[in-house]
Amino acid sequence: MADKKPEQAPSETLRVDGRRLAPLFPEAMKGLGEKEGYLQNLELVWTRGKNHPVWESVNAEEVVALEGEVVDAEERAQVRNFYARVALDFGVHEKSPAQSLIGGRTGGASAANWSKLSLSQLRQRCLRAVFHEYAHALQQWRIGAKQSPNAWGLSKAEQDYTSTLAAYQRAFAAQGKSAQEAYMATPAEVDARKLADEALVRVSGELEGGKWDFLLPAKLIEAYTAGK
Repeated sequence: MADKKPEQAPSETLRVDGRRLAPLFPEAMKGLGEKEGYLQNLELVWTRGKNHPVWESVNAEEVVALEGEVVDAEERAQVRNFYARVALDFGVHEKSPAQSLIGGRTGGASAANWSKLSLSQLRQRCLRAVFHEYAHALQQWRIGAKQSPNAWGLSKAEQDYTSTLAAYQRAFAAQGKSAQEAYMATPAEVDARKLADEALVRVSGELEGGKWDFLLPAKLIEAYTAGK
C-alpha cells in the first residue's frame, strides 16, 4: 500500500501594489532609472510549510531553510508594469528551538525560539521577510527580469545571481568555508538584508497600529495565535 501523501500546506495569497512599499526603498527605487514609474504587482503566497506548488521551482537543497523566495519576476515593458510572485513560509515561525536553524534569504543560521511568538514579534519577523524579498524583486527588475511569463531559460538577473553565487562558493570552499557562508556573503544577499533592515526601521513606529498588516497572512496568523 502506497504511503499517504502529506496534505498540501495551508496558504494565503495576497495581491499588493508594490508602490506602497517603494517609499521604504528610496535608493533601490532610483536604481530602476526611467522604469521607476512602472506599476508594480506583487503576489505574496504565504504558506504554512513547504508542501505547496509555489515552492516546487526552488532548489530542493535550499528550500527547507528558506523563509522566502522570489519565484517569478517579470518586466512587462509594453504596459509599463513589473510583476513578482513571492513564496513566503509562515511555518518557519512555528518550529521548535531544535528545528529552528534559520538560514536562507532572511539572515544567517541562528537558533531561536520560534515556537510561540507574540503578535508584535510575528509582525516584525514576517514583515522583514516580505521586505527582504521585495528587495530581491527590485534587484531582478533592475538587472533584468523575464520579459514574458513564457520566457525560456534564466533571466539576466537570475544568470547574474547564479554565476556570482557559484564564484563565491568556489572561493569560500578554497578557504575551507561552507556554501552557506558563501551564500550569505554574496552582494545580492548582503544588499537585501541591509535594505530590509532599513525598511523595518522606517516602519517601526507604525507596526502596532497595523498599518502594514496588509502584507501579512491574517488567517494563518489567527490560526497560529489560536494554537491551531
